[in-house]
Amino acid sequence: MTSRLFFGSPTKIVLALAAALLSSAAWAKDIAQVTLVVGQAQLERADGQQQVLERGAIIQESDRLRTGADGMVMLIFSDQGRVALRPDSELLIHKYQYDPEGQESDLQLELIKGTVRQISGKAAKHQPQRYRLSTPVAAIGVRGTDFLAQVDAGALRTYVHEGAIVLQGPLEREFLNRAGEGHRLTLKGTEHLQNQTLKLAELDSSFSIRLDGEDSTQLANAPTPKPGGQLLAARSVAVQTDWVADGLQLSTPFVVEPPAPLKEPTQLVWGALYENAQALPLTLLQTYATASNNRSVTVGQPQAYALWRDGHAGHFDKTLSGDASFALYAGEGYYSAASGAIQSAQLQDAKLDMNFDRSSFSTSMLLSSIGQSDALLQVDGRINNDGIFVGKTANQHVAGALSLDAKEAGYLFNVNAGAGGSYHGVTLWGQQPR
Repeated sequence: MTSRLFFGSPTKIVLALAAALLSSAAWAKDIAQVTLVVGQAQLERADGQQQVLERGAIIQESDRLRTGADGMVMLIFSDQGRVALRPDSELLIHKYQYDPEGQESDLQLELIKGTVRQISGKAAKHQPQRYRLSTPVAAIGVRGTDFLAQVDAGALRTYVHEGAIVLQGPLEREFLNRAGEGHRLTLKGTEHLQNQTLKLAELDSSFSIRLDGEDSTQLANAPTPKPGGQLLAARSVAVQTDWVADGLQLSTPFVVEPPAPLKEPTQLVWGALYENAQALPLTLLQTYATASNNRSVTVGQPQAYALWRDGHAGHFDKTLSGDASFALYAGEGYYSAASGAIQSAQLQDAKLDMNFDRSSFSTSMLLSSIGQSDALLQVDGRINNDGIFVGKTANQHVAGALSLDAKEAGYLFNVNAGAGGSYHGVTLWGQQPR
């Protein structure tokens, strides 16, 4: 057998080496920075190199983090997401791709053992369907969430501080975990999961959470905070520390403050579409005479109601740019069964975001009604020059409008919930300060 050798010019060899280095640099992408290390902690790179983890260390895709019996690590990611890794834990970051345009984000983490707390950043909030935390028992998906997860010996325990998570086990079986709820999934065999609700004592022993407002977590040797340092709101990781992370545009401190009370929307109102319009179980609807006074129709439900906007039809402010988040001021919904029976519905974890540069929006909301299957409203779509926005999927539909100054928003929704039932309702929103 004859061997063949390839000899290139020195210039070509140098260029090839440079290209390889550039390729390697692109592959080892900086995605986060360590902001706190307590006790023993270790970092293992994709090539097997290991090092003691220290505050200020830069984290890359494919990195593996381990904590010792006395160890705890906190990270802040490029999209402002936060992770706290508890003692005796191991976390593998397969991928953390954040797309500010909200199209190609891809977040894949794996909790191999131990306990982690995850606070969603911009990527998971804008595209929650692109987040996945795998565990040996089940995978976790988020809904713009702050949650804890703990895995050991074939069991996964979770507790949700804010939002909701979906636990997906074998055979695509899913369990919903809402804010204030704790669950334990136990793997029986290879395909069966047993789901149990965690009691207060179990939450305390598993996560050091005491729901009476006291924090039972103690961190030995926690650093003394700098003057003006901010306090993390989470009771289970209540440590004062400096969250500045130079070099990754992560200088925004993690500050959780009570939101400023929303002003009552005045430019948008829901009201009857005309005199003697079809009656619906929605108390937000004003009479036609009141709603139509000096207002024009934007979107609505045929034969029933409409979202009325101050003034005559016109373009909304064209100078708007960047992102805007809205908080739900008022919302109301009902569940309509296949039999025609109607009952009230609850709206939870409502989110609405706009990107005026791309003229796009995204919204999500958890819908529930007593005795009925829950449904997750999750829709995105476009905004036209009149401030009208519409989005739909195979079984969901949203139609709404912005006030002309884009400080207020409102939309109606229709969601098919299976078994012939459906959720319907209306919402009013106020823009949060940027």
